[in-house]
Amino acid sequence: MTGWKFITDTSRHLRDEISYLSNLAQTDKQNKISDNYGRIKHDIACTIGYLDNHPKTMSFVYDRVEYNGMLRILSRFYYVGGLNIKHYPGRKFVRPSTKDMITEQVKFCKSVGCEDYFFSREDKTPYIMMRFCKAVDFKTNKNKYMVTPKDWQYVGWRGKLCLQKQ
Repeated sequence: MTGWKFITDTSRHLRDEISYLSNLAQTDKQNKISDNYGRIKHDIACTIGYLDNHPKTMSFVYDRVEYNGMLRILSRFYYVGGLNIKHYPGRKFVRPSTKDMITEQVKFCKSVGCEDYFFSREDKTPYIMMRFCKAVDFKTNKNKYMVTPKDWQYVGWRGKLCLQKQ
């Protein structure tokens, strides 16, 4: 079998893949947030993307008190080789496999009864988030929202936005 396949499950069931991709993320010189991959915890699910049966990308789903009933998807998103999509013909600001990962995590959210979910980015301006949200059909605005007790980011969401605004 060739091509992409995505699996969403608990981290316990995807431990080997998470360990492999986390090690790559921590040593990847292009990864500006490599420290984030040494302390992954408190997730409720992980999605692994396999390309030609090899783990190539991952992200997590989180449920925290500060999300006020929303679930956070695409958290700690990592893609082996970086996020540059210049080599994708006809690209629309987002890699097709990233759209597939979002679809997979949205299905997970709905399977646990949650219709309100979001993802976030650490950007200096809201414009990258606006372009990304347009490409994946999520809502966004120019405000930052609390995603951890000490961190405010731009978010894209579907459903009801329940995050605290800065």
